[in-house]
Amino acid sequence: MNTIEGNVRDSAAAKELHATIGELVLSEIPKLPSGRSREIFWRLMMESIERRVAPAPAIAIAPPPQPKPPPSNSDTKYAFELIAEIGSFAEDMPERGEEFATSVLDKTRHIEANIERFGRVTDGQISALENMRDGLSRWFHD
Repeated sequence: MNTIEGNVRDSAAAKELHATIGELVLSEIPKLPSGRSREIFWRLMMESIERRVAPAPAIAIAPPPQPKPPPSNSDTKYAFELIAEIGSFAEDMPERGEEFATSVLDKTRHIEANIERFGRVTDGQISALENMRDGLSRWFHD
């Protein structure tokens, strides 16, 4: 046998254990051919072990996190409109304001990620987005 149980049954120690227990316990059982007595012995041993050994705990595998859809209430819709405006201004930014636009885009992406992560937008985030949009728009009016 190529199983753990088969390897144990075929080991010298298992045969010695069988013989020792056989002398003590199996003497009470009517004489059976040695193959049959080993079969009964192993069945009783396995049943005894199975009763005493707790089954391995089942491992629960959590499903992968599902991406949250963008929030849909009116404040979050307005926030995403502001983010789009900021992106548009940043794309068209004159060369002298590119560094400022890059900084604003980084902050905008951080706010956008938080809105998507938590599924809501705060008044402070709306205010920050409005200020960033207004700051970028000034580069085109001055």
